[in-house]
Amino acid sequence: MHHQAGDKTCPWRGSRGRRRTMTSIDKYIFRTAFGAFALILISLTMLIWVTQALREIDLMTNQGQAILIFIGMTGLLIPVLVLIIAPIALMVAITYTLNKLNADSEMIVIAGPFHHPRKGVDLPHPRAAVEWTIVGHPDR
Repeated sequence: MHHQAGDKTCPWRGSRGRRRTMTSIDKYIFRTAFGAFALILISLTMLIWVTQALREIDLMTNQGQAILIFIGMTGLLIPVLVLIIAPIALMVAITYTLNKLNADSEMIVIAGPFHHPRKGVDLPHPRAAVEWTIVGHPDR
């Protein structure tokens, strides 16, 4: 399906306005980006949580608090950390995915059948950003 300059249809919607399902290439790109995103998000969140928890270690030692209370109190930081770290992790994951596709010459293979160098690569990344916006900020 080639789009003309005056064509008003979106590339991920069909001619009747229905959403196009993800192809196997889209699923592969999305899976790679989401796996990298999850790994980066969890790693950075745990790293920063440990550094913040170590700053509060005097609470446990000076006041004689139990370890479970200490972990519970410092664990309350995790949702805030995730909201702060997630956009950075998403950007790094998308950069990693695009770099991986380019290094493995998969961008060339994707561009072949679509006759457009970025059409097959553009769909999963905005979808990932939109899904994180919905999941990460439900109250806004």
